[in-house]
Amino acid sequence: MREIQKTGYPSIDRNHEDCFGDNLLEMQMSSMTLYDYIYSENKNRLELPAINYFDNRISYKKFLDNSDMVAKALSHYGLKKGDTVTVVAPSLPETYYILLGASRIGITANFVDPRYGEKAIEHKIKDSGSKVVIAFDGAVKTFNRRTKQYKKQHVLDKIGNILNGTDVETVISLPASNSISLMSIIKNDTIRAAMFDRQKSEFKDAYSWKEFFKTGSFSRDFIYPEHEAGIPVAVVSTGGSTGTPKSALFSNENIISATMQCRLTGIFPEEARWYDIMPPSIAYGLADGSVLPFSLGNEVRLNPDPTAMSLKNPKQLQMVEDLVRFDPHTLACAPNHVLAILDSKEWQNNPHSMINFIVGGDSLNKEQVRRCNEMLSNLKRPASFDKERLLGEREDVLTINTGWGSTETTAAASVARGSENVKEGTVGQTLPYEVVSTFKKNEETGEYVELPYVSNDQIDNVTEDQIAELCVCGPNVMLGYLNNPEETAKAIVEHQDGTKWAHSGDLGFVDEDGYIHFIDREKYISVRHDGFKVTPVEIEDVILKDNRIDACKAVVFDDPEEDRGSVIKVYYTLRDAISDIKDIEETANLMCEMELADYKCPVDYECMEKLPITPSGKIDVMALKADAEAKAAKAKQLSIGNL
Repeated sequence: MREIQKTGYPSIDRNHEDCFGDNLLEMQMSSMTLYDYIYSENKNRLELPAINYFDNRISYKKFLDNSDMVAKALSHYGLKKGDTVTVVAPSLPETYYILLGASRIGITANFVDPRYGEKAIEHKIKDSGSKVVIAFDGAVKTFNRRTKQYKKQHVLDKIGNILNGTDVETVISLPASNSISLMSIIKNDTIRAAMFDRQKSEFKDAYSWKEFFKTGSFSRDFIYPEHEAGIPVAVVSTGGSTGTPKSALFSNENIISATMQCRLTGIFPEEARWYDIMPPSIAYGLADGSVLPFSLGNEVRLNPDPTAMSLKNPKQLQMVEDLVRFDPHTLACAPNHVLAILDSKEWQNNPHSMINFIVGGDSLNKEQVRRCNEMLSNLKRPASFDKERLLGEREDVLTINTGWGSTETTAAASVARGSENVKEGTVGQTLPYEVVSTFKKNEETGEYVELPYVSNDQIDNVTEDQIAELCVCGPNVMLGYLNNPEETAKAIVEHQDGTKWAHSGDLGFVDEDGYIHFIDREKYISVRHDGFKVTPVEIEDVILKDNRIDACKAVVFDDPEEDRGSVIKVYYTLRDAISDIKDIEETANLMCEMELADYKCPVDYECMEKLPITPSGKIDVMALKADAEAKAAKAKQLSIGNL
């Protein structure tokens, strides 16, 4: 155990390190390509399955061989160290061949969600300077909030419509069916139902994936460039919940560090089963959803259907059926997945091998965590469950493992390390090589002042002066935003001592054990016209105590009756469509009046069939905010007109 004089400040004391032990902290973060990292971790188990794609098992040897072939193919199409390939595709086996192949030759994979509109895809391609685009050969469904209509559009058609405004010279079409056997499609109704809509594309000027892949065999004497530490390997989009998504740039070392630190928590077993829902176009899906389980020698079941990200989507049922059939040990998902899975009869009526339920992308509030943990406490194990191998000395109690971080920190900066390491009301403990602390800016000097950690006996009585912006320092912090130095400077700030910190925009505090207490997004805090502050999450915690409400979001918008300040409106969905809406809203209002100060009560409620979702799986707060402001403005105009 380290013997260091304690100062009371997280950045100096690093109290969280003591929980990981001296031996773990002696491990060094590796500087290598993602390809070499996955190979080094699995060189003694190359015959084990790496990817399970619609029951087609792809071994680690085949995974690495195919990645190597893609590296050579990318080179054949003129890409060299420092270039970028744009990948407009969901979570397919080939998506990860591209990631590892790109890392091997020093190029950057720019991952773009295929659900993006043409203008967004065009911007992502232009911003990256890509001359080669690999695009999903299939249709995706998008929702137009103005017309309230769904629209199916072929991804290759979107690419074809924007090519004239880009530098793209080559387009490769990537079908979802490339790595699935015909027999699997014939045998399984669920697989057929889960396959993407194969509506025909009008765009013809694209090489097929098979043509592209075959060119990798032409370069037999290919010489791989020497790895250079700190060069970019992947670009993903930020969540976009507070504005236009930005493009975050990561190095091999960023991603390897993020996965190694998650492994050091000791909660993820090797050679286990992992279910991957999150798309590779977000940091959580790329690092925690794929590279992490691959580094553990896990068998990763890919669910490539991005439309399963929507709340109350009928395809959620297919996802749950597939989840039950595969019976994974770990699931990394978004909150909307958790609620849909645990509420399904298919899940409740079957035994499960799940030992890690990791939730990211957005947060579950306290009441949702309580409800989920209550349901998980009744979990039944299958006869084949190997408790000793999978859990070691851990208690066999499945709980929601909350974590915290952001795109800018390669997804995770903290994680709850299993049921015995959970401190209620927190988002886990700081990862071993990161530092999370809180800072307030001195407006007179411009300097950032670090706040001391909150002692355990003060946690229940924390004051506003002890809450500030959560900031992260460590090897997980991204390289920056692609071609956006202004926004990079806002996100990664060099403090007066020369240390660079990722400023999260989240408010909270750190306790003396290194646990992070998340309060809310700073941008989501409501400051009333009279200066009183209201945190949306505390309203959500109260309202969700009514079991008739399935999900809710308290949204801050400009006060229509005052010259300054903001108020809060609650949008919610029901567990049962026939519930009495008037009674629910009266009950919610009464509960808020009883449990909160009067100035914290919402000004309005609205029941929705489903809440809007961003591409990364978060509830789209900006869409709800715009809706609230538009309706408030309309109501104000009607009021004036009636005078």
